[in-house]
Amino acid sequence: MVRRKKVETPSNFSEFNVALVVLALILVAGGAYYYFSRNLNSGELNANRVDGEFVPGFPKEYMLESGIVPEESALITFPGDSSKLWNASYISKLSPENIIRSYESLFAFTGWEITQKTSSFIYARLGKTDVSAKVEVESGGTRVLVSVLNK
Repeated sequence: MVRRKKVETPSNFSEFNVALVVLALILVAGGAYYYFSRNLNSGELNANRVDGEFVPGFPKEYMLESGIVPEESALITFPGDSSKLWNASYISKLSPENIIRSYESLFAFTGWEITQKTSSFIYARLGKTDVSAKVEVESGGTRVLVSVLNK
């Protein structure tokens, strides 16, 4: 029998924070590659971030629970293009399985192409819009990160 030693991490640093940083880097790198591969040389990314509410214009139709108050939300725009990347995170009382299953049902019912799905992540595309949801259990509920990219 193999015994595994449990590694303690500082309370302000979790795997979810690492996942958020990695997801943000992937989205930004992918967006940068997409735009710079089209030879756009105009300026930097523009970002607007707020705590405790949705940034103006956030597409709330992709939030499956009513009455959500996000811990934070952000909008990133790309110079020289009309593309927008919205992100919001909140704590849900639903289980991760129920959240992923709800997104899967929504996407299937409305004709989205689900390009990736795991027990904690779903990514779908319809036309020029990509939506992803990442979930993780935390004390007090399930942390949900929703990202919407309109190209």
